[in-house]
Amino acid sequence: MVDWRRYEVWAQTRVHRERVHRAEEYLREADGHGPLFVSTSWGKDSTVCCDLALRVLGPVPLVHLASAYELPGG
Repeated sequence: MVDWRRYEVWAQTRVHRERVHRAEEYLREADGHGPLFVSTSWGKDSTVCCDLALRVLGPVPLVHLASAYELPGG
């Protein structure tokens, strides 16, 4: 069973807030270079990236490529 309190505590740390702030700055900087889209697999990591991009940039295209083929190393 997952102890969610651990993640709630981590989310309140200065280190976590700094990492989120840095990611938001990267997105704002990239947005200044032209149109963006967010590629997603809908796994936990890319879902967080989608949420972050939508909160920072507003409506942005989300792209999921479904394929019957596996990529090497996947």
